[in-house]
Amino acid sequence: NVEGAPVLGAPMAPVTIVEFSDYECPHCRAARPVLDQIVREFDGRVRLVHMFYPLRTHEHAANAALAAACAQAQGKFWEMHEQLFEHQDALETQDLAAYARQIGLDMDRFENDLVENQSLRDRVLAHVTEGRRDGVVATPTIFINRRKYEEPPDLEPLRAYIREELEQ
Repeated sequence: NVEGAPVLGAPMAPVTIVEFSDYECPHCRAARPVLDQIVREFDGRVRLVHMFYPLRTHEHAANAALAAACAQAQGKFWEMHEQLFEHQDALETQDLAAYARQIGLDMDRFENDLVENQSLRDRVLAHVTEGRRDGVVATPTIFINRRKYEEPPDLEPLRAYIREELEQ
């Protein structure tokens, strides 16, 4: 269930990539430009759906995911997403606020949502629950048209896999 999750690319694309991701995960950070490239190359034929999956072993991942959900509520998810991965080693609360300010969020609303908005916390938790139901145990975990993609998210194999999906 990806309803309400951030989407990059054509909403009705024939190929859907669902990525379960953690903002403190270096492998997720490495996957980000590859997935962005795939969406650009297969313009109109591929959409990327981001699912929050903060790992318990990453101290700041849950709060970073919540900050991204707060940004999504203000229509600036992808801008915050980029900031969080770009500054993966600086995810303290004051850092998150600085990124929110930098991308032009309403700071009163952001700060309130970060502390008080239970529905945004529930959204992050719903993504984690969905991931666990689908067998996600590590990040990034990628599904392409509901099938788990078992390879590392490298550009050439991913391109080939997408082409196969488009030919079906």
